[in-house]
Amino acid sequence: MGTVLSAIRWIGESLDAWKEAAAFEEAKHPRDEDGKFAQSGQSGAPTDEKEHEKRAKQLTKMFGTDTCSKLQKMTEDTVSNSTPAIWRSMGSLEKIIDDGRFKSATEIGTSGAHSQDLKLRERAEKGLFAYGKELPSVEQRPIYGFLKKSKNDFDTASWYGKGQMQVELKRDAFMDRGTFTIGDSLGFAGSKMQTQPSKASAPSFSSFPITSQLQTKDRVKEALERKALVGEGPDQYIECQFHGLKAKDIAHVHCFVPPSDKIRRWAKANGVGITVH
Repeated sequence: MGTVLSAIRWIGESLDAWKEAAAFEEAKHPRDEDGKFAQSGQSGAPTDEKEHEKRAKQLTKMFGTDTCSKLQKMTEDTVSNSTPAIWRSMGSLEKIIDDGRFKSATEIGTSGAHSQDLKLRERAEKGLFAYGKELPSVEQRPIYGFLKKSKNDFDTASWYGKGQMQVELKRDAFMDRGTFTIGDSLGFAGSKMQTQPSKASAPSFSSFPITSQLQTKDRVKEALERKALVGEGPDQYIECQFHGLKAKDIAHVHCFVPPSDKIRRWAKANGVGITVH
């Protein structure tokens, strides 16, 4: 009985800490006179506090405090021990160097991506983030990446650019301006969101995907058995969302094609490591 009460108390304290860290602070996301976000790259990523509280209660009711405590520890350990990364082509990385910042898929898509994909992404972001009445401008929308499963993980999300550049990012950028979902957020773009992003600085088990009761139970069982939130394979990963990402946030570049002189010069000047595979 004492163990159960301790676990309930622990989850309550964790939720209180999460609420404080995850609250959307309007002061850090100033809007213009039309109600649009006026600046990007502010700390305090916009996560949905009320939705997380509801999801935490739902998961606790389904699995009990002991299982949710294990999921919470796995979530915290995964975020603490993983390296955030993004796949980019060599040409894309050169543009990032020129611009001094990463551009969102929506911003790049204004001149190239399929409109259907952009509408799906827009619908997903409205459900995922506490943006309020309307989305911020395309320049201020999230940049998407993933958490590496190991130091030499060059398969995860590799369809985004394998054969080009895997860009590892500084952990402080992720902790300050990052959120994450357990799985691909674009796959959860229906009318009812199956996951919700947690702040990297306040990871929560309530980001675990909730679908049907049977599917959710199977996912939790598999996660506990393998002692990992996601399985192997390039399509199984922790997705990261960066709310403002600059070239100076790059820590290391793994090159699967010879890097250009421009990239080499920039890396040397900025103390960024390069590994050519």
